[in-house]
Amino acid sequence: MKLRQRLVFTMVCFLALQYPGGILALDAETTGQKAKEPVQREQIIVIGKVSEDPKKQYKTLKPIADYAASKMKDLGIVKSEVLFAKNNAMMINYLTQGKIDWVTETPFSAMDFVEKSGAQILVRRWKKGVAEYHTVFFSRKDNPIASFKDLRGKAIAFEDPGSTSSFLLPAATLIQHGFRLIELATPREKQPEDMIGYVFSKNEVNAPAWIHKKIVDAGAFSNLDWEDSERTLEVMKKDMHIFARSVSVPRSLELVRKNLPQPIKDRLK
Repeated sequence: MKLRQRLVFTMVCFLALQYPGGILALDAETTGQKAKEPVQREQIIVIGKVSEDPKKQYKTLKPIADYAASKMKDLGIVKSEVLFAKNNAMMINYLTQGKIDWVTETPFSAMDFVEKSGAQILVRRWKKGVAEYHTVFFSRKDNPIASFKDLRGKAIAFEDPGSTSSFLLPAATLIQHGFRLIELATPREKQPEDMIGYVFSKNEVNAPAWIHKKIVDAGAFSNLDWEDSERTLEVMKKDMHIFARSVSVPRSLELVRKNLPQPIKDRLK
């Protein structure tokens, strides 16, 4: 037996031992069995999410998508899928191309999806029993920051560029009050005296730690994160205070792609 034939034969035998179901499926055509009809895109409801931790989010989203699909059999839906995007730009592309039917998002990102992909807001979503939330601005008690004007010439920590409560909303609030913001390369970089410098902490836990260690002067994230003892440790919170807050916004919104068939929109709602 030639080397190539031996390698192929060995691999087939290995697969047959490891994945007998897969080998049977591959052999269906040769045994005269009828192949299963492929599921068409229009028979699938696809829920999407912008996430840096797809494994964690999948456990929450897949049961929701499965439930929705089970209620749409008479509309031709036979299964559900979950598709993750790394950032808002990728999600906008997915919505525009029709790869995602339905997505849950916070208000600022949701409006970005509406403007750039034509997505439609379906309903407001309560998340973990909460209908609305807001941003809190906080600093150390021994730091003389009592209002927004005291932030000029200082550095504030936001979470990440896509966060509603820990970047978009607080940044918009500061700009609305007439302040100029500049992104810093590192928390240690010096900002102009007439501007407010900002850095991204990457997660909710880092911002309080940076403030507690006096790496930055202030932080901004949601009141829910402030109240969460796992994200804002009590040992740090006792040394900090809230000096301002933003307006309240919906906790979350449900959106659908612009050309999703109306019967599916109605059923999903």
